[in-house]
Amino acid sequence: MILNDYLNRWLENNVKLNCKYTTYENYKKVIHEHVENSIGIYKIKQIDTYLIQELLNNMYKNGYSRPTVDLTRNVLSGAFK
Repeated sequence: MILNDYLNRWLENNVKLNCKYTTYENYKKVIHEHVENSIGIYKIKQIDTYLIQELLNNMYKNGYSRPTVDLTRNVLSGAFK
């Protein structure tokens, strides 16, 4: 299973049922804007800390704010728990 498929299932089955609607929408936006086209195409077993750190570093280098980078990290961390 690729990461995009897993994250969409996680959003619908966990976040949508257990969090506020605004949290769900914010997580969905982060996944769509920052994860889907970068590491979302990898299979889950290919994802490692180096790949995630590379994504976060690239976001920071491309001018995204620290809160946006942190939210992306938190979303991925929550999804992998």
